[in-house]
Amino acid sequence: MEFREFKTIQQKHVVEMLKDATHLFEVSLDKDELWELYLSSFSPEDNPIFRNRREYDCSCCRHFIKNIGNAVVIKDNNITTIWDFVTNDTTFQPVINALSKFIKSQVVSDIYVAKEKKIGTDKNFEKGENGKITEWQHFYLDLPSKFVNTSGKSEGDIKGGFRDTRNVFKRSLDEITEESLLTVLELISHNSLYKGEEWKAVLTEFLKYKKAYDKLKPEAKENYTW
Repeated sequence: MEFREFKTIQQKHVVEMLKDATHLFEVSLDKDELWELYLSSFSPEDNPIFRNRREYDCSCCRHFIKNIGNAVVIKDNNITTIWDFVTNDTTFQPVINALSKFIKSQVVSDIYVAKEKKIGTDKNFEKGENGKITEWQHFYLDLPSKFVNTSGKSEGDIKGGFRDTRNVFKRSLDEITEESLLTVLELISHNSLYKGEEWKAVLTEFLKYKKAYDKLKPEAKENYTW
């Protein structure tokens, strides 16, 4: 399989992966380690030395993997990575399997914030000494506009705000009991709390999340709250 075909399959996978998603998230990991895993997961015969570096040791692809390689979507409390697709190719399938396994072993730590729609370099050209032009293909994605930050806020502000909201939500789910919610809702129904009716809808909605949360296994609870 040529790299052009490989990246096209990935692009189609990401389009499908993002179709119903409202947010992209990222897991906490060492991005240099992720890049080294990408390179080392090729068999030596599939990634030979080309000039001074291995064939797939490309600065454009390295930038792509460090930028968005650890991005995931959470659906039904499970994560899907940008590497979860099938190529049926002996060169690339072991690589993406290794990347997916490594990313899924890590913890979701933040929302992913993109500054631009276009992630990576689609292709570039090199003129050889004999005048021949060589086209080089690289990892590249064109994200839907809803995942691109056009608010004017900094990446840190967006991540910090989302992370704080998630942490408060999780702490509330952990510390507020279902019994206490039911008690408050009963008091509201009897008009026993001042302005209690104003909070009825919010508390009823929160109770729904609380019941779902308490049924989950500990590892699933982390993803649920994101």
